Amino acid sequence: MTICEFCVERRPDGRCNYGLSDPREMSCKYFNTNIEKFCANPGDFVDAAQIVAMATFFHFKRSAMKKITLMAKRETAIRASAPVANTSN
Repeated sequence: MTICEFCVERRPDGRCNYGLSDPREMSCKYFNTNIEKFCANPGDFVDAAQIVAMATFFHFKRSAMKKITLMAKRETAIRASAPVANTSN
């Protein structure tokens, strides 16, 4: 598994938008991600700690880990502030 598989800069053909080759480590200067790269089903997202644990498991490094942590915290805040639909009648 490479960092590119979690990056939104990866094109459908598997190539990088910046023209970079796959890095050997789980770090990249241009790494950019979103929650969909970690949770294919939005309902699977629990909280930021879950995403950070996944990133730790995959051995993300330095700035990539910071970006993932920020993205996960942002997603947690968005979901906490979103109104909950009332399904009871």
